[in-house]
Amino acid sequence: MAKPLVFELGGKQIAVSLTKVDRSTLYGYVETEALDDRGRPCTLATLADDGQTLIGPGGTALASLTAEGNWVDRRKLAPVDAEGRRLTPVPSSFAAPLPLEKTASIDEYLSHNVRAVYQLSGDEIAPLLTELKKGTIYTFPYSFRG
Repeated sequence: MAKPLVFELGGKQIAVSLTKVDRSTLYGYVETEALDDRGRPCTLATLADDGQTLIGPGGTALASLTAEGNWVDRRKLAPVDAEGRRLTPVPSSFAAPLPLEKTASIDEYLSHNVRAVYQLSGDEIAPLLTELKKGTIYTFPYSFRG
């Protein structure tokens, strides 16, 4: 089981599990299988920039290179801002309880571009559900990895 996200509400800690809700969960999906002229399933391949090389599934990777083309170990990379100043990483939201103190209006919520929706579940979730059913919208910083 994944580590729970812990909220702090009214002096109590509420541990919740997150389940991502995606389009296929809501609307279902259809898989299309392509077959060759002998009825065998086809697989996806990528045509390389040279216009001649076919790269099969799992044949590509992300690499970081220096300006000279040398491999860079990811552990040596550091995040920087637009001016090149090093950024201080934030901790993961799973590292400590998140206080639910700040709320947002419906207009603030609707002004956001929502990229992901999660279903919350947990044994002690009732106090949080009570507030959410009243229309309360909580806001808090969230970082999965930190």
